[in-house]
Amino acid sequence: MWRIYVAENTVIISVECAEALVETGVEELWESDEDVRDSETGELIFDYDWWEHIDYLHEPAIQAVLRRFRVSGVVQFADPQNARIWEYRFTDGLVETCEWEMTDAELDKWEVELIADGLADEYDEGDE
Repeated sequence: MWRIYVAENTVIISVECAEALVETGVEELWESDEDVRDSETGELIFDYDWWEHIDYLHEPAIQAVLRRFRVSGVVQFADPQNARIWEYRFTDGLVETCEWEMTDAELDKWEVELIADGLADEYDEGDE
């Protein structure tokens, strides 16, 4: 089973930004700002039920809204089965993206975390 994980998420958005993200219509699963923004922390929400579609930040309309609201922070995704990490770094209205191959140490870290979270079986199934 292939799955993408959120390795880091420090992007905090306002309710108004969340509403604007929903209005883009890009993510069909969003019905309200509560689907986009954690009401307690203000962080962007990434739902693991979306599987490989968890990364919606590549969409130009989404990036445009986040730039317009001048958000700051980092969202980093990991795909341990394919040994890839990629991130979006938002800084005062700008967005940078980068991607790299996981080191052996990073792969080991992910394996330990997946075992601790009880997801090791799902991780191993993807290797078949």
